[in-house]
Amino acid sequence: MFNHHELRILYWNADGIHRKQQELADLAVSTLKVDIIALCETRLTNRLKLNIPGYISYRQDKHRNGFGQGVALMIRSDLVHNLIQTPNTENLETIGISLNISNETITIFSIYLSPNLPLITKDIDNIMSSGTKVIAMGDLNSKHPLWSPGPSNNHGRKLLTCLVTNILSTPPRSQF
Repeated sequence: MFNHHELRILYWNADGIHRKQQELADLAVSTLKVDIIALCETRLTNRLKLNIPGYISYRQDKHRNGFGQGVALMIRSDLVHNLIQTPNTENLETIGISLNISNETITIFSIYLSPNLPLITKDIDNIMSSGTKVIAMGDLNSKHPLWSPGPSNNHGRKLLTCLVTNILSTPPRSQF
């Protein structure tokens, strides 16, 4: 039986994944033995494959408004999961899955926000309210001293406000 406390997830900003697939396989499969890989800035097109043996891949190559770099999720092929319809977002590129583990559903997203687009807090709200247990990983191009060195940017200040507002307005959830 799969123990969800041992779920291993790797997030990687690929900055173009096509020529780095062997590097990813060596790191994720051989070294870290991860269950789920979340990628952003994949820069894939329809004619380029994303294939690591033993994993099922889901990807969104370009946001519907023409911006973006692409996101993907790769799930170990023996994990029972479902690709989900991602919530409506205006500027976020998203791809998501749901896993049922120990009678709980965990929703996992890979997300990306172009630095040229504004961070819309409704996009974050839609992602985070799409399940009772949500893990969202990605690059929001949001800089703030609370999570990265150096000064903050507009995206970072807006994200911090969004996070604080959501924490203060959300009732406590049980741990999983």
